[in-house]
Amino acid sequence: MKRLIQARKFYATLPHKLDAAQIEWFDAQPDLEKAIEFSEKLDGETLLGGEMRLSFKPKNDTTS
Repeated sequence: MKRLIQARKFYATLPHKLDAAQIEWFDAQPDLEKAIEFSEKLDGETLLGGEMRLSFKPKNDTTS
């Protein structure tokens, strides 16, 4: 009976713990918006009028 009560309490508080852990993880991640670069060519090379490109350039060396 005690295990059943403990399991019920665990699963009742689990969503709140997961939400808090997710927010904490996102806050610990570096800001990557500044490393994203958007470029557009309006040369008319494609049917839609030009080339659009979104590229990511990391701030830190990620090869090591």
